[in-house]
Amino acid sequence: MDSYFNKLIEKLGKSFNIRTDAQFSQYSYDAFAVLNVRSEKYMLRPEVKIYGFENDEYFLIRKQDSLTKEALKTELDSLFANVREIIQMGKDHMSSQVCLVMVTETKVPNDVEQLARRYYRQKGFAFGLKGWANVMVIVVSLSDKRVITHKKNKKTAEFFEPEFILEELK
Repeated sequence: MDSYFNKLIEKLGKSFNIRTDAQFSQYSYDAFAVLNVRSEKYMLRPEVKIYGFENDEYFLIRKQDSLTKEALKTELDSLFANVREIIQMGKDHMSSQVCLVMVTETKVPNDVEQLARRYYRQKGFAFGLKGWANVMVIVVSLSDKRVITHKKNKKTAEFFEPEFILEELK
């Protein structure tokens, strides 16, 4: 698990700011990865800005020995309720993707897999005028070499594929 985790952090570090041993609410994480993307349009000079917006991605990553549906559901509910504690909302905030990534060496129980496939929540700020946050979960099973997530999150989940990350170790 450590070799996968280290390679994942190295791969994320190319684009993301990585912080280890992060804590939010009562949960601690092995890594916290942040990517801030800012887009803006200006006229003639950068000082004459027409508009600007920010799209951010956050990954809360933890190595986990075993997963239970109840514990995962409780953590996701806490994450959703306290999402403003995680995201950095500037005046140009548009959207944020907050993703809990659980890495385990064991086989994922069916009820946990079902929860991971169904969990996708969106929280709007000021009726969407100050943007929104999508909260989702990715479960990586190293023994099965599988990534389990909601279908809207498939593109992001490809990044966490164990076979591609571990293949780079060879």
